[in-house]
Order: sequence, then structure tokens, then C-alpha cells
Amino acid sequence: MAKKKNRNSNYQTEAREAARKKAEAEELAARRKKRNRAIFIPLISVFTLAVILFGIITFSAGWYGPDGLGWYGHKVTHTATIIVKNYGTITLELYGEEAPETVANFKKLADEGYYDGANFHRIIEGFMAQGGEGKGTAASIKGEFAENGFKKNDVKHKRGTISMARTDDMNSASSQFFIVHETSKENSKALDGLYAAFGRVVDDGVSYETLDKICTDEYTLGWNGMLAVESEKPFILTIDVKEVGEE
Repeated sequence: MAKKKNRNSNYQTEAREAARKKAEAEELAARRKKRNRAIFIPLISVFTLAVILFGIITFSAGWYGPDGLGWYGHKVTHTATIIVKNYGTITLELYGEEAPETVANFKKLADEGYYDGANFHRIIEGFMAQGGEGKGTAASIKGEFAENGFKKNDVKHKRGTISMARTDDMNSASSQFFIVHETSKENSKALDGLYAAFGRVVDDGVSYETLDKICTDEYTLGWNGMLAVESEKPFILTIDVKEVGEE
């Protein structure tokens, strides 16, 4: 009987030892997992923050990638910021190589404060928002688009494209501009090569949201998208245009 008792005691001791070692191994594994997670999460956070800061710094400094190319593959010569009361800000990149006179005229009027207090007076959801008629009369400029013999301008009228409004006279554009709301075959057919596109809204997470708010708000509409009530017209506080590299 004594031998049997000792044998059982040995089994119990071995079982307890095995259980202890298993518990220690599981605790060690849990500590390592917790430690690795504690290291990994801050690394992700630091990396994410670094990417965001890099984007902010490089964009604000006027860096647009190889050869000065912007969001859509065109060389950026200027940037523009349109501040619209109660709606927000629209930031654009401008293409002075494709439409040099158009961009120069837009900057000149902005620098003179011509657009301060203007509004968007014609809005068609899915098509465009038109505005920019300031106080006084702005001089007309040459229409820089293919139908007018200006083949250099290949900027397409896609979502966010800014282009010059005009009458049937191809060289009648002066101050009024429009921003395309949505990309569509119908919009491209009606506009490409027929109007002087000279830039596009940047995809910064804010500008397109502002454009959408303007184009989808509720208005009292008259003929052909004209806003019938003056107080409903989105009010342009100011437009600031800067040459790339300009402080």
C-alpha cells in the first residue's frame, strides 16, 4: 500500500509541475503579445501622422510632385482659394501653361479684389455652378480653347474643372467662371474644346464637399438655372490666387 501511495503522489507532483509550466508559458506569451501590440500601435500612429504632416507641408509649400505636376497630371503654375460665405472653401490648382491669358486674367481680377462680394448666380446640380460677376466691367480676353484655334489647351471638363463662361462670341469671356459639378459624357460633349478650362478643384477632402453643398442646396430657380432670389445666391467673400512658390 505504501508503494501505491508514493506512486500516486509522484503523479500528482508531475501533474502540478506540468500545469505550472503551462501557465508560465501562457503568461509569457500574453506578455509578449501585449508588448508587441504596445510597440506596433504607436508605430502605426507615428507613420500615419507623418504621412498627414508630409501632405500638409508639401502642399502648402507648393510641391506638386515630379515636374510640378498636380493632382491630375497637369503642371500647376498657380493655386486659387475661393471662400464662400456659409459654405466653405474651394481650393484649385491652375494651369497657366495650357491657358496662360486666362490664368493671368483670373489672378489679376482676384488681386484687384474684383471678385470680393460677387456670387454664384447660376447653379445646375450635376452640371455646374457659375459666378464671378463683380462690380464694374472686366475686359474680355481671347478664348483659349480648341474651337477658337487654341489647340494647346487640352484640359477636360470633368468634376471640379474651372472654366470661363462666355456668350456666343468666342472671345467674350471676361470675369465669370463656372466649376463643373459632375463628370459625365453630356458635360464633356457640351464643354470640351468649346470653353477655356484652366484649372481643377484639388481633392483635399474639403473643397469638393463645399462644391457639392453649393450645387445641391435648395434655391428658388428661374430660367436655365438662374437663381431668382438674391439672398439665396452663394456669396463669394474673396478669391486669392498665388503663383506656385509665392508666399
